[in-house]
Amino acid sequence: MESHLIISIGENYYLALAKGPLVDDHVLIIPVEHMPSTLSMSSESEIELSRFQNSLKSYCKSQEKEVIFFEWVSVRGTHANIQVEFSVDSGNSQKDMIFTFHLMI
Repeated sequence: MESHLIISIGENYYLALAKGPLVDDHVLIIPVEHMPSTLSMSSESEIELSRFQNSLKSYCKSQEKEVIFFEWVSVRGTHANIQVEFSVDSGNSQKDMIFTFHLMI
């Protein structure tokens, strides 16, 4: 990860701008330790992940947006990452569009 993309660093996770964003407002929550998925992280890591997610939810609420979290997991993947996308709170149509877009890739 290029250092100019990093927004915040915790003990177990860091928050960074997506280098190739899928949508305009797209960030990543990435574990510091290389793990294939967040399911293999410790319970302490899970607490920190929840804090990052809650902070992003609060930020989105203040911007009148919604946040979508999802994790891409690959059989060959060695470094988990949680995709975070913000959308205008306009009902399900934009969320449906985002998920349809991701299913097409």
